[in-house]
Amino acid sequence: MQPPETAEAWNNSGESKRSKGDLDGAIADFNRAIALNPNLAQAYNNRGLAKKAKGELAGAFADFDRAIELKPDLSAAYNNRALLRRAQGDLDGALADCNRAVELEPKSAPARNTRGIVKRAKGDLVGALQDYNRAIELKPEVAQFYANRGEARKASGDATGAQLDFSKAKELAP
Repeated sequence: MQPPETAEAWNNSGESKRSKGDLDGAIADFNRAIALNPNLAQAYNNRGLAKKAKGELAGAFADFDRAIELKPDLSAAYNNRALLRRAQGDLDGALADCNRAVELEPKSAPARNTRGIVKRAKGDLVGALQDYNRAIELKPEVAQFYANRGEARKASGDATGAQLDFSKAKELAP
């Protein structure tokens, strides 16, 4: 006997497919999850990630907005929307979303990293470095955080610090 279909099970299946690069399959599973539970904010957030990866930016934006509407404390949805806004050149909107994500989940390394990215894009190297430092404190095993901090250090004139960060990033992800 098969277990009953649940929105959560379809959402998990979609996440598995998305992680393997099957974006169309993932979106189909997220659609099924949403059909079973139209209030499952995480399914909208996850579908937004899959749509973003496919280049369907308007759909991704709508899904992140819907996830936030359904669950205003879903830090990941704010973080994901911030990345999309940054990519579209809306740095002020991106920073507002980053600030909200960090406010909701102060120990979220991805949210700190994203805020660092946005602050750097806005020319706030000091603020960017603070956020990268915190992201690294929270998740020291993530190579991208070191690479991002290295770029900010390089931009601020700290060539030695930048080289150390780039070396650490290569060590973690050769």
